[in-house]
Amino acid sequence: MTDREKIERAIKLELGLPEHHVLTDEDGQRVTTLYLWGKNIVDVGPLASLTALMTLDLRGNEIVDVGPLASLTALTTLYLWDNEITHSAIDDLRAALPGCRIYA
Repeated sequence: MTDREKIERAIKLELGLPEHHVLTDEDGQRVTTLYLWGKNIVDVGPLASLTALMTLDLRGNEIVDVGPLASLTALTTLYLWDNEITHSAIDDLRAALPGCRIYA
């Protein structure tokens, strides 16, 4: 399963949609909380369009590049423990998302 498929599956679960549902942009804008803990995700790029996200849990994955998350300006809480992210990348993300509590 690709990272995109893992993320889409979590979105469908969060919104109570059936697995066969094809996600739309409108579906993505309804997601305010997403739990992706321990899913072996590397690429967070597919999350960049979920601009209504307020809480995002990405603990226990294999993430290195968090740059795409900088577009998620509605985020208030972001969990990034147990990933492969550098301190400087976390600092850059904190600067891009000043209203977000980032736990890394």
